[in-house]
Amino acid sequence: MTYGTAYFPTITAAVAYFKPYNETASDVRAKVEAGSIHIGKPPTKEGEEAYIVNEQPGRRYYIRAKANGGAK
Repeated sequence: MTYGTAYFPTITAAVAYFKPYNETASDVRAKVEAGSIHIGKPPTKEGEEAYIVNEQPGRRYYIRAKANGGAK
């Protein structure tokens, strides 16, 4: 299983992601302060891995099960 997260590698990536939704940099900073989005790598469970997807615009983390099901 693979799913998108509310984690972005940088504030710049988050701003780019939200720009098509008419969100400003101030709006994005407010989302970070409110905890609705996060900057940095997301936590994962054993057997999962986080990776970055270029959503054009913006990049954000996705999480998927590791192919071998191994530990982090």
